[in-house]
Amino acid sequence: MRPPPLTLARASLPRAQLTPPSLARRWQGWKAHIGYNFREGIVLSTVQYFDRDEQRYRPIFYRTSFAEMVVPYGAPEWPHPRKFAFDVGEYGLGMMANSLELGCDCKGSIHYLDSELSNHAGKPVTLKNVVCIHEEDDGLLWKVRAPPLLSGPSSVCGS
Repeated sequence: MRPPPLTLARASLPRAQLTPPSLARRWQGWKAHIGYNFREGIVLSTVQYFDRDEQRYRPIFYRTSFAEMVVPYGAPEWPHPRKFAFDVGEYGLGMMANSLELGCDCKGSIHYLDSELSNHAGKPVTLKNVVCIHEEDDGLLWKVRAPPLLSGPSSVCGS
């Protein structure tokens, strides 16, 4: 006796709710505000998760970002082991961002966000595709099959 055929069913992508022009994003019970600035780059704020038992959003954190990123020099000669580049404070991660490209930087179901910043002269500058919101299907998360002698149902869960 053969086991029943295994049928894989995937939810349609994307599952994220993107509602322009608001920067609030919702995805699988999560809700967050996505911002972007000159110094820190991407900033996540008012991140919340929906509690099904209490039927309300629970706050996870108010604001998170890169406060600093230290890059040590690779040269072992003196005095280079003591030198560091503080990239966020000295240069600003936001203005050093590259535009992200489909297939190279992001894959899966993708939504890009642009950022409007001002340059050193105060003129507006648009940075295209600096934030990538993507959902990627990594295949099977788990699979349960009925024993070969039984003809029970099979169960499959994707990531």
